[in-house]
Amino acid sequence: MARKDDGLLKGLQAQRRYEGAFNWSDKRVKEHRGVRTLLEAMAAEGDTRFCNPRPSAVDPPDCVVDGPNGGFVGIEVTELVDEEVVRANEQAQEREDREIRLWRMGDVWARVAEIVKAKDSKPFSGAPYSMRLLLIQCDEPHITSPDFDVQQIGVMPVCTTSQIDEAYLLLSYHPDPGRGGGRYPYVRLPVSKEGAPQ
Repeated sequence: MARKDDGLLKGLQAQRRYEGAFNWSDKRVKEHRGVRTLLEAMAAEGDTRFCNPRPSAVDPPDCVVDGPNGGFVGIEVTELVDEEVVRANEQAQEREDREIRLWRMGDVWARVAEIVKAKDSKPFSGAPYSMRLLLIQCDEPHITSPDFDVQQIGVMPVCTTSQIDEAYLLLSYHPDPGRGGGRYPYVRLPVSKEGAPQ
């Protein structure tokens, strides 16, 4: 569901485009910056298992990082965005004509599950990987607003995978003076790789 002239829209007036925080014209730069941002956010929370992000020579995966014990970790990068709203806003002549998608939690769960399934079906090429990760970037205005309980995304039904070991949802920059500045919130998504020890 999309709605015009919502209160959330006021915060978008200065933005050039919908889903702008992760928008880069160069796809490889966009993917690399997303992975680097996720790793920095994870490190700030004490998870330093991954380092040295770089574009992959083959696709998929989009990026490669060094993982635990020095193994290569392949990372696929994508986004959670309402493409219909993006197209509508690109056609909007006036700011007041812009729309935002109002997401229900069940719709977010369903879309995330679709993304995980689609990305899990792609074989990772190149070097053998000790782990395979999925990064979903999101700058949807409603999902990133204070009114949306993002942590509930992390309790969605488990997605069973054949090759993806871990999946993350990375949100756009969030000012957080109480924690000494801003941060990029992220949520680890519940995936269970077939045959992996529980």
